[in-house]
Amino acid sequence: MDLSLQKAETGLLVAIFIAMLGVAVFQVVSRNLFDAGFAVGDELVRMAVLWLTMVGSMVAAREKKHIRIDILNRFLPLKAKRHVNQVVDFLTGSICLAIAYYSIDFIKWEMIDQTVGVGSIPAWILELIIPFAAFVMAIRYYLHIFIDQTRVDSE
Repeated sequence: MDLSLQKAETGLLVAIFIAMLGVAVFQVVSRNLFDAGFAVGDELVRMAVLWLTMVGSMVAAREKKHIRIDILNRFLPLKAKRHVNQVVDFLTGSICLAIAYYSIDFIKWEMIDQTVGVGSIPAWILELIIPFAAFVMAIRYYLHIFIDQTRVDSE
């Protein structure tokens, strides 16, 4: 994958994490010392957690570092490992596609309900990361089926 895209994803993760941490610390300090706080601080942290999770999942899918149960890989011969990993990648990609599809329905309901996200920004705009990230993860897992079999050789 393009190195600049990898750097952009990693940079976005770092920026979201630093912003989330900064807002959370500010909220705690300002509440405890001044009985005040950032009006949309809690909502901002909540959305930052969502974005951090989804962008982090995209990066984990890129690097095949998602949590997985690989007990079969410990006992199977190399050729069987390749086939098992291809099946797992296909199923994982399919689940990600289902998440992308059904999260679009969720976002439609958020639009209808006019749920507020952060300040005056509607929640559905901020939640668009869900289908986007799920779709990106699906593509990455499907690509792993065909182009990422060298990793099995080293395991």
